[in-house]
Amino acid sequence: MTANAATLATTAPPTTSINFLLNILNLLSLFVISAVPAAYRRQSLSSPGRNSCDLLDLVLLIGYLETYKTMSRLCTGARAVDATNARTQLRHRIVIPTCVIAKPERRTGDANAITRNDMTVEIDLSGKRGVVFGVANQRSIAYAIAEKLATAGADLAFTYLNDRLKPGVEKAVLGLPLPAQLMYECDATDDGDVEAVYDQAAEQWDGQIDFVVHSIAYAERDDLGGDFSTTGRQGFRTALETSAYTLMPVVSRAAPYMQQGGSIVTMTFDASARVYPGYNIMGTAKAALENEMRQLAAEYGKQEIRVNAISAGPLPTLAARSIPGFREMTRAHRERSPLQRNITHEEVGNTALFLLSPMSSGITGAVI
Repeated sequence: MTANAATLATTAPPTTSINFLLNILNLLSLFVISAVPAAYRRQSLSSPGRNSCDLLDLVLLIGYLETYKTMSRLCTGARAVDATNARTQLRHRIVIPTCVIAKPERRTGDANAITRNDMTVEIDLSGKRGVVFGVANQRSIAYAIAEKLATAGADLAFTYLNDRLKPGVEKAVLGLPLPAQLMYECDATDDGDVEAVYDQAAEQWDGQIDFVVHSIAYAERDDLGGDFSTTGRQGFRTALETSAYTLMPVVSRAAPYMQQGGSIVTMTFDASARVYPGYNIMGTAKAALENEMRQLAAEYGKQEIRVNAISAGPLPTLAARSIPGFREMTRAHRERSPLQRNITHEEVGNTALFLLSPMSSGITGAVI
C-alpha cells in the first residue's frame, strides 16, 4: 500500500451534521421499509381521503428517494462522486459496480437475424457447404430450408430425380443468392448415385461438406388412404426404402467429407407416433426413420457428426396433395395445436438453419 492510500485508509473524511443526519434517516428508512409489511406501505402512501402524512410516511418517502438515487447510480454507471465520497468508499472498502448494458446495433433486412427486444442473433454460414436432397419446387420444405441456408451465406448443391423433374428444381433454385448453381441427378435409392453426388460436390468445394438436408419421402398412391391392412408387400418396401432407408447412405457417404464434423437434418411427421387417417404406410416409414436417425446419431457422434429430425407438421407441398383427407388433417392439427395454428414453411426453414449451424452444436439424435 502506498503512502497516499494509507493516508486515505486511516483518515476519516469531514462529515457535516446535515450529512450525518441524512445518513441516519436513510438507515432508519431502509429498516422501516424492510420491517413494515408491504400492504401497509401501499396503504400508508396511497390511502384515499388522507390529507396529511405522519412521521412514518415521511421516513418511508425519504427511504424510497434514497433507494431510487442509489439504484440510479448503480444501473446507469454514473460516477457522480466527489473526492470526499471516494475517500469514504476506500475507507470502508465499498465498491460500487458499473452496470453498462450495451445495446447491439440493429440490422434490418437480414432474414437470418433474430431480433427480440434488445437482443440480436445472426447466423452466418459463410464458407459452409451443404447438399440438399428433395427440392421439387418452391413449395417444397427442402426449398424453404435451402432459402434460409443460402441467405445465411452457405454454398449449396441440389439433386433432382430425373430429367423430367429437373426443370422444376432449376426454376426453384434460380433465384437463390448462390455463387453457382450446382445440380446433380440422383436416385436416392441407388447408393452409387448418392456417392457420386458427394464426390462431385466435394470436388467443387475442396473436399469439404459441412451439412446435408434429407427431405425425401415417397409411397404409392394406392397405399395412401383406405385400410392400412391392405398395404401390399411391394408398396411397403417402396415406402420404407425411399422414405427411411435412404437416410443411411445419405449419412454414411457424406461422413468421409465431414472431417471437421457436420450436421444432417431429415424430415419426419407426428404420424410416427400417432395414427393419422390416410397417412397409412408413411406413418410406419416415419417411425422407422426416427429410430434410424437416433441410431446414426449414436454411431457418428464420435466424429462430431450430428443427426437430427424436424417434425414439420402438415405443410401444403406437392407430396401432401396425394394424401387423402389432407385438408381435414391440417384442420385437426390446427385446432389441437397449443398455438391454435399450423406452422409455416419459414418456421421450418428457421429450425433447420439452427440445427445445421454451430449454434446447435450440442444437439443430436433429437426430433424437433
